[in-house]
Amino acid sequence: MGAKNRPSLARRLRRFCRCKNSILRFRKIAIALILGFPLPGELCGYESTTKLNKGESMFERIGKGINVDVACLAGGPPEKMVYDPAQYDAVKAAGFQSIRFFVGAGADPAIYKTRIQDALDRDLAVVICLWGSGQWASKPKEGIQKFVAIWDGIAQYYRDYPGSLVFELWNEPAGLIVQPGGVEGIRDGEAVMEYLDAAIPIIRETNPDRPLGIGGPGFNEGRELEEFVSPEYLTYRLEDGSGFAEDANIIGIFHLYQPHEFTHGTSGLDEVPRWKDQVREQLSHPVPKSIRKPPKERGVLRADT
Repeated sequence: MGAKNRPSLARRLRRFCRCKNSILRFRKIAIALILGFPLPGELCGYESTTKLNKGESMFERIGKGINVDVACLAGGPPEKMVYDPAQYDAVKAAGFQSIRFFVGAGADPAIYKTRIQDALDRDLAVVICLWGSGQWASKPKEGIQKFVAIWDGIAQYYRDYPGSLVFELWNEPAGLIVQPGGVEGIRDGEAVMEYLDAAIPIIRETNPDRPLGIGGPGFNEGRELEEFVSPEYLTYRLEDGSGFAEDANIIGIFHLYQPHEFTHGTSGLDEVPRWKDQVREQLSHPVPKSIRKPPKERGVLRADT
């Protein structure tokens, strides 16, 4: 197909969004941001204090989002496409409401300022997600202090930005190093939660109402979210005595790669006859119940709500 006849990026993205009956929705391009649900109170009685547009909830603001996994002009993996603000124009024209991109461990927070502001100027919410350091894979305990320092720096730099900027604390702790033949990372779920438990109070010192995206250990799948993102593992306390259970600005994040054979390009969808069962099984983990319950409520979140 010649360049003149090739559909624009915005048109291709719109087609992508219209695949409502297709597993294409779960391809890797959308997976990382994909699925978040309110751990805090908007579904169980608490009111978010995040500063958004009047009458708008945090989840309405993020809405339908997409990964924009590109390199910064200041550097980055050479195989990636370099960032261009026109990418956001295409995303906006395709009907998306938010974008998500990775920030590197140890990078100067200022290098992401233009990318964030360009998105906000287009009325796109922004999720910035930390890709951890490969050094933490071999020495998990030694990485906690660095993890906290990274988020302290990001939080201080962006403290005055609106609530449509979301901090997602950690992308797939089990996949810190991706290379031919496999991945390396931190496999110990309790060790991962120590990182998160240490960082959240530091972030809250400068960003008390900032929306935080929290995923579980491993590859941020639903099972890990259900098991680990809870008051049992997030035991921090802020100066006012509140903790995880009272924080109305936390979003539960989980990644969905099922059916794995299809999303990773090894099989066609017709070769995975029970793919719907795989998806349903994965979705059954993150939303069986609300973690935070008002004193006189025991509301249950169902997978079909």
